[in-house]
Amino acid sequence: MNPYLTPALPERQRDWRDDARCRNRPEYWALESLPSNDDCRAEAARARCAPCLVSVECATWHLTQPNTVGMVVAGVMIEGLSTMPKQARRQLELVRDGVPVSELRPEMAVATSICVNPTCGRKMTTRTAFRNAGRPKWLRQTGAHGMCMACYQTSLNRAKKVAA
Repeated sequence: MNPYLTPALPERQRDWRDDARCRNRPEYWALESLPSNDDCRAEAARARCAPCLVSVECATWHLTQPNTVGMVVAGVMIEGLSTMPKQARRQLELVRDGVPVSELRPEMAVATSICVNPTCGRKMTTRTAFRNAGRPKWLRQTGAHGMCMACYQTSLNRAKKVAA
């Protein structure tokens, strides 16, 4: 059962779905209503969800649902047979973390890890993936020893000062 087709009940607590742009509009979330041209499909999905005010809540909720497939969620096309593809999951995680739907790009769905520096904790990825993603501000390049490049450079500078 699709959560967007549930009727608004007066005794039910309001939640994010009541404010969803696609509420009771299957043409907004159905993959079949997207253009058949592969180049235009992702852009059309983003355009449908970009003005929606509850994209973050939508992405967060759908990340917890194991059977979210065959629909557009927070500007991400989720195609698949029974489980959410990794790239779609990564894109939803970006939306959940605050990346605007209008700025989503497939190349941004890169494998990330977290910097081990307790004062940083930023997401990081390989140099190639960082460049391909267009060097976004929310992502850092992997350095060494589990740290992002900025934290690694800082630790090297501190070591040089101590040694001098």
